[in-house]
Amino acid sequence: MIDNANCQCMIECLHRLWNEVWRSGVVPRSWKLEHRILLPKPGKENYNECSSYRTISITDILGKWFEKVVSTRLVCHLEKKGFDECQFAYLKKRSATQAVLSLAEQIKRNKDNGNLTGVLFFDFTDAFGLVNRVKLIQKLRQDIGITGILFLYLISFLSGRQARIKVNTLIGKWIDSVYGTSAGTVLGAVLFLTYVHDTPDCIKYKFADDLATIAVDNDARQVEYILQHSLNSMDQWSKKWDMKLNAGKTKVMLFGSHQVKLNVSLLGLPIEQVSKMKYLGVWLDEHLNFDDQAKYAASKAKLQEHLQRLTD
Repeated sequence: MIDNANCQCMIECLHRLWNEVWRSGVVPRSWKLEHRILLPKPGKENYNECSSYRTISITDILGKWFEKVVSTRLVCHLEKKGFDECQFAYLKKRSATQAVLSLAEQIKRNKDNGNLTGVLFFDFTDAFGLVNRVKLIQKLRQDIGITGILFLYLISFLSGRQARIKVNTLIGKWIDSVYGTSAGTVLGAVLFLTYVHDTPDCIKYKFADDLATIAVDNDARQVEYILQHSLNSMDQWSKKWDMKLNAGKTKVMLFGSHQVKLNVSLLGLPIEQVSKMKYLGVWLDEHLNFDDQAKYAASKAKLQEHLQRLTD
């Protein structure tokens, strides 16, 4: 056991270490080493493809604790600036629940007013991993107004990183990591928000890399036109900032009518129109009646009850 004296001594050592790192604005090299673990994505038919896995960066625990401190300071700076009202992720008094409710209420109001609502749910290919760090630093300084020690720390955090893949007992060689915000790190998640803060004005719903836009009209063809324009705008933004939209996973839904087919495409590839989809953990259908969500929640509850019985 650790007695009070040893505990106090440890706290003092951490305090001195973190203060020195903060004053210098230089992140220790050992804190920048990323052990990347592969996690299989659920529901994939073929796990022989790299796209069937997501990577999580395991980093030094002392560095991760300090990331929480720096992340809190960065979030405070963002909130003071009234940062991106469309962003619902990783910020105080915002959540995935609010994002879903906000979208659902908008669709319901449109329906009550006799209008159709088209929604495009965007998907990026390796969103966190493709972030251009040089352009991210540019946004932090010019758009967000980060200066001083915090700015120096963030530059150091994003520079000189190395990563290696671990698969079961196999461990790869260290290689330079020059792109991305390092998914799995505390600070990387907040930094990603700053990278997507300037998406086109048509993007009204954001939860980290889950972005959505809506089009409202009583004419389905006008809804289609607005959505296509929004998709084109997002494609232009993505190219400018080195991101890549995934046409195969980007989906479109039309609320208020199940008989109309919307023709929306990205680089000549048609965007699939679906009658229901899971958005931020909640099943939405074109009638917005949440029957599928109720069934999903009930099945999860039954599974949890079954697992509880097995452990009793």
